[in-house]
Amino acid sequence: MELKNRGVLITGAGRGLGKVLALSLAYCGCRLGLVSRTEKELNEVARSIQGKKGSAVVLPADITNSAAVQKMVARAEGELGTSMS
Repeated sequence: MELKNRGVLITGAGRGLGKVLALSLAYCGCRLGLVSRTEKELNEVARSIQGKKGSAVVLPADITNSAAVQKMVARAEGELGTSMS
């Protein structure tokens, strides 16, 4: 499967496995939507990805809040396109 230029939304992207997955997918050329409740951690991951010429957008959201999820997904679609994986 070709990953380059693919839009990918990652929850828990601020730390742990989500962060590792985000950095790995950025290396493969994916355009990333980074989701977590903690914006500061997401910004750090995004800076790391963008410093390596990758593409990432920070999308802070509490995924237990359906209204926040709907808003975040709409923004992700606007920034990454509707063909996200």
